[in-house]
This record gives sequence, structure tokens and C-alpha cells, in this order.
Amino acid sequence: MDLVSHNCEESLSEPRYLGSCLIGKDHCDGGDGTGESGGTGDTDGDATGDTGDETTGDDSPFVAPADLVACIGDTCEIRQALIDQVLTADSSTFAADGTYLIPHTATSDQQDGWEVAGVVSGNLGHALGFENGDVITEVAGEPVDSWAAVVDVANEALHAQRVELVLVRDNVVHTRSYVRR
Repeated sequence: MDLVSHNCEESLSEPRYLGSCLIGKDHCDGGDGTGESGGTGDTDGDATGDTGDETTGDDSPFVAPADLVACIGDTCEIRQALIDQVLTADSSTFAADGTYLIPHTATSDQQDGWEVAGVVSGNLGHALGFENGDVITEVAGEPVDSWAAVVDVANEALHAQRVELVLVRDNVVHTRSYVRR
């Protein structure tokens, strides 16, 4: 089941933050008049239209994300240099990376988290240990069942030395720890 509409306007039924920018339907025009673009609903990992290696994500705009994250088991150490890159990135940087989040809806039609998509070898999502289809349900002990909740926990976690994240992968609940180093 495809949880993302490839029509930008349908995917952006409400404005969403992408990086530090608020993205709305007015960002959807891909130049062909269809209202589709390579933004949030793009699944090929090459949202910018670059001709980089689409199968490996080697055209990630983040400088060597895999070199700045070390994961052992369910604990990942993240270097400050990557955190700084993420904090200063604009929406086009995140779009070019390819990793994105999709609202995940439980069987009760209530949002219960965010599904990770667009993960390919070499991009930020891959470096952070995510797989396509992972559903993030909690960050720092707080449910992330709306975009407002994500913004709230992101602001709290911004300066934390350690952040716990709960995700569901293949119907199994996992807790991951991200540690600043």
C-alpha cells in the first residue's frame, strides 16, 4: 500500500516543516503545471533532479553523514558536525538528501507516528540507522503523533546529550539512543 500521494498538493494537505522551512501547497508547482514536484512525495532519492547515483544516495548534500555517525546495536553516536549541518540546512538540502517522513495512521484513523521513507545507502536516514517503513512513535519519551509534537520534541532534544527514539520496524518495537559526541 502506497502511503504517499505522488501529487504534491495531496501530500501537503496542511503545511509542514521541512528542515527549518514551512512548506505549503504553493511550493508544489514542478514547472509542468501538474502540481507535482520532486519534494516530499519523491521516492527515488533524487528530489533535486540531479543525475547523481540514485541507487546509492552518494549525492547526499550532507557532508559524509556515514562518517559522522557510528551505530552499534541500538545506540548511535552522532558527531556535532552532522548536527550542525542538519541545523543549518534548508529545505532544498533535505529534499536533495531524499530521506523524508510520512504521517503514519493507525487502524483507528488517528496518526500514531511518522513513517520513514527515501532511505538509500549514503543518505542521512541510512547513516542514522533507519530503514524504509520504520515508524517513529516517540522521541524523548513523548509521542510524535502530529507535526506540532515533532516540533516540540525537536526543540527539547536540540541541546540534549542523549535522545531516546521509539520506532516500529516489521511490527517489532525498538528503542534507539542517539548520543551527541
